[in-house]
Amino acid sequence: MSDILAAFEEYLSVNKALDTQTIDSYIGDLKQLEAYTSKSLLRLDTVDILSFLASYPNKRTLNRKLSSVNRFYHFCYRQDFADKSIRIPMAKIPKNLPKYLSYEEIMQGVERIDRSTVIGLRDYALILFLYASGCLISEALAVQRRDITEGWLKIRFAKGEKERIIPLAKVALEAVDAYLEAAGIQSSNLWLNYRGETLSRISAYKIVKKYLGVS
Repeated sequence: MSDILAAFEEYLSVNKALDTQTIDSYIGDLKQLEAYTSKSLLRLDTVDILSFLASYPNKRTLNRKLSSVNRFYHFCYRQDFADKSIRIPMAKIPKNLPKYLSYEEIMQGVERIDRSTVIGLRDYALILFLYASGCLISEALAVQRRDITEGWLKIRFAKGEKERIIPLAKVALEAVDAYLEAAGIQSSNLWLNYRGETLSRISAYKIVKKYLGVS
């Protein structure tokens, strides 16, 4: 290892208190850069570095290499090993968009539910309720029996609002009614677990994930 890399390694360990695995990644990336260009790291320019980075089409891998390069040259500049610091902007990584299911996909999912049990009726009703109302899971779990009146649903504490009223599809209403009748629920809350307690948000997520593959 060159003296400059040894100094950088010591800086990462002592001054930044990074773990061994992270330090090894930084040093490994810089050794790859040096081997690719066949030049000393302090003799490289931006063109050399970009040529090396162009061999990494995966943006996450590219950004990891960039992090190593930028941190190294910033260190060199701060320690007067280089006249200027080299900093290359990170590549933008698009965020994963949420997955939206079609009506057919949702119905295929709920048809797998065993509705011969109260729990099955609850899961079936919950998924149809979420789909028909457009509620967030947290909003759906806050709904009480008095919030559903003649096909209309009152959503309390909705995101960005205090309250809103929306129509609820017949298929969801019928599923909720069948669940409530079978469960014999006396409490004001709609969605209960097998112990008769209010269903948790984590449990609701798991139900949706189980039958639809999304949450």
